[in-house]
Amino acid sequence: MPEIKPSLSQESGKSVLEAIKGLRCFSGDEIAFWDAFLKYIRVLCKSPFAVHVVQYDAQWNVLHHCYDDAAESKGIAAPDKYLAERALQNGFAFERFETTIPGFSNPFTVALKLDTADADNQAILLVVFDKANTQQFNDLIVRIQLVTDIPLNYYRNSQNYTQGNNKNLPEISVKPAEQLLASVIDVARIVTSKDSFLLACMTLVNELAYRFDCSQVSIGWLKGGYVRAVAISNREGFERQSEIVSDLEAVYEETFDHEAPLVWPPVDNAHYVDRAHSAYCNDYNMYQIVSVPLRIKGSVVAVIAMERKKAALEQGDIEAIKVLAEQVSPWLEMLHHKSRWFGARIITALGRFLDGLLSVEHSLVKITVVLLFAGLLYLFFGEMEYTIEGSGALKTDSVGYLSAPFDAIISEVKVHEGDLVRKNDVLLKLDTKELVLKAAQSSADIVRYTRESEKSRAHEALADMKIAQSRVDEVQAELSRVQQHLGQAQIKAPFDGAIVEGDSKKLLGAPVTKGDMLLKIARIDAMYLTVKIHERDIGEFREHEKGRLTLLSRPNETFQITVNQIIPMAEIDQKDGNVFVIKADINDAPQAWWRPGMSGVAKIDVGTRKVAWIISHRLIDFIRMQLWW
Repeated sequence: MPEIKPSLSQESGKSVLEAIKGLRCFSGDEIAFWDAFLKYIRVLCKSPFAVHVVQYDAQWNVLHHCYDDAAESKGIAAPDKYLAERALQNGFAFERFETTIPGFSNPFTVALKLDTADADNQAILLVVFDKANTQQFNDLIVRIQLVTDIPLNYYRNSQNYTQGNNKNLPEISVKPAEQLLASVIDVARIVTSKDSFLLACMTLVNELAYRFDCSQVSIGWLKGGYVRAVAISNREGFERQSEIVSDLEAVYEETFDHEAPLVWPPVDNAHYVDRAHSAYCNDYNMYQIVSVPLRIKGSVVAVIAMERKKAALEQGDIEAIKVLAEQVSPWLEMLHHKSRWFGARIITALGRFLDGLLSVEHSLVKITVVLLFAGLLYLFFGEMEYTIEGSGALKTDSVGYLSAPFDAIISEVKVHEGDLVRKNDVLLKLDTKELVLKAAQSSADIVRYTRESEKSRAHEALADMKIAQSRVDEVQAELSRVQQHLGQAQIKAPFDGAIVEGDSKKLLGAPVTKGDMLLKIARIDAMYLTVKIHERDIGEFREHEKGRLTLLSRPNETFQITVNQIIPMAEIDQKDGNVFVIKADINDAPQAWWRPGMSGVAKIDVGTRKVAWIISHRLIDFIRMQLWW
């Protein structure tokens, strides 16, 4: 295997991908294989590193790696166990990469599950992608998943894998039929491990091309009454309007019409209408083409076409491919169904259900008419809960402002914006070095003036004694002030709450003057909700109406609310115009992640209304305002 040169990074992704796929036939040792594989992967995704991580005894360890200079200096380690578990479960997982990478505006660590021959030890590939372009990010993940099975193929073809782990093991001979069956089961396992329709099809055609030594394998899927090509081996994409794809689809159609496997040249004097097969082989110099249909509940839904240039497939190989087609058809059909648009899936499922429930003659049309009639009845006579939507925000009236008690320099900041604190927690400290020196000086002055007072008393110098005593009192007062400031040097939380204002980076080491605002703390347990309602809907409201709140920070969670006050004066909103503000209590317990100012959507139930009125009242109101009727 040739070494990767720097110029390789300038080649197209397709050429690099082809080079990676060439590693399926790599015959070198394990270290050389991983060195080449990781280098190609890093170049393909333009990642600063590519790391092969293996799980041994529930611990993740870096087994092989390929870094550039910058990544190596950062000391990339094994993945977080939660990232690894998600990758093993879903095939891949990703999370934000916290370290800055030159040229990456939004770096993400991507973990991809590698197919492994050792069932006890799982393996993962770690790379970094830039998620600045979401489409390119998704394409790279799909592209890398197409080559995650290459290490498994390398180990299977390596003698070190079969005999190197234990040289005392006897050599096992496998019969060709058993080996073929094992290969079919293995392909089915790999295909059914993919959770994307296109990825599963690409894996299937690539595995068939590799294991049966075909020049090209493709699969076509039934769509709109025609079988269309969806995947071709060793190709990331193809031009659907090209001549070769049109000829392939003609081959699919011919097999679809026969509902049986077709082989050209024919074997066993079989007679089929195989003009498309014959023309394809003649036009593209193929020695043999074999097409196998995939069936679901007896109906053909797809066709696999296998092409060979030098020799024909044996009958046993064709039978094995038929078995494989039966094994993977349900999984591919399920993935194909999931990949369709949501509405199309519903329509398909509804059509199948109704076809099985009613008569075979125009049953779907009959049921559609019945459903439309029932829908119209419900539209005009049925009622449903009418919900008014508004933008909500969390508010609190319990806010504490912590200011500087004296002129000083901030020496330590223990909190950041958003931190939760408890009452009497130390939030920041002021520098007390100067105060300590003043306290020491004042204590020394007290001793000195006290001695002067005593000396004056001994000499019966009453005036000097009173002057010295006055200085003692003055210094004592100064000492009390300094001690008070020392007691105030630690700024503590006045109550339980969250820090909502105060930048620790700006505060640390900053000089402050007495009265400067340092931190703002808000109570979380005393929050309420304010909701802005458009003036056209305010007439529907009453106090004590129930509703629901969803915050933008966690849209998967919903909280119950109750309206307790409607502020009667309108406000001007730049987006919605005149709005009224209502206050609502949050019935659920306060959450630790709530912060004042969080916004979301509030939906308030104001009673039942006719379905037709709910759908049409806004249009009717608009017409009335325009036409005055």
